[in-house]
Amino acid sequence: MGWLSDIFTLGLTPQQRAKSRATASYVAALEDYERRLALLPVNVAEREAVPVLERSRFLRTEMPSGRVDAPPSLHETLRASYVRFGRVESARGESYLDCGAARPLEWRPELIRLGQQYTHTHLVVSPGSERILVVADDEDVTASPESEYLSVWHWVLWLERNEQLLAESGAGAS
Repeated sequence: MGWLSDIFTLGLTPQQRAKSRATASYVAALEDYERRLALLPVNVAEREAVPVLERSRFLRTEMPSGRVDAPPSLHETLRASYVRFGRVESARGESYLDCGAARPLEWRPELIRLGQQYTHTHLVVSPGSERILVVADDEDVTASPESEYLSVWHWVLWLERNEQLLAESGAGAS
């Protein structure tokens, strides 16, 4: 069976089939990593995330310019991260967390928006909580988050792994 059979049988070119396999591999690897990450204690996640922030080729970090006071409603883990970094974003610029831009989420003002996971999804936190939630623009107020991370450090580790897997698999390429 050649590529012509694939087109007739599956409606896909060889390149599309390769991209489909790469995407499936990326999704499986990321889901496996997310399961392991959910079991990682916050202090261990912090110990692993700090070097990632310092040396990653997949993440950009911007230190705050001048003194920045973290909003008092943020959990101490998030406030402590203020001194380590001001903004973390994927090298592709799609996902970011910017503690300096923390503000109430427009349609759910009880949540504090810290950044963006993907287009139309936001990284938010409840006052006093260190758990980062991902909510979509069109999310019902009573709906559960699309995903969540135990801490900002867990999100940093997830973002690094996500970007690494995308680069390795080519699944994120257009």
